[in-house]
Amino acid sequence: MHYHHLEYEEQTVEHLLEIYKQELLQILQHCLNKEETEATPSDFDAKDLSLEDLDEVFDLLESHK
Repeated sequence: MHYHHLEYEEQTVEHLLEIYKQELLQILQHCLNKEETEATPSDFDAKDLSLEDLDEVFDLLESHK
């Protein structure tokens, strides 16, 4: 990793990297433990769709089953 050695101590950067790594591992664990696929607006062509809009669409589809 490259950083300005006069601005940051090596220990500080290493600590930051460890925290970042732990947060990424938590995100990965969360995703791996999901039992259902969760769609987001970026999964569809309608990029202007908000999460709320998407929830409404899925609610409508679910109510028509």
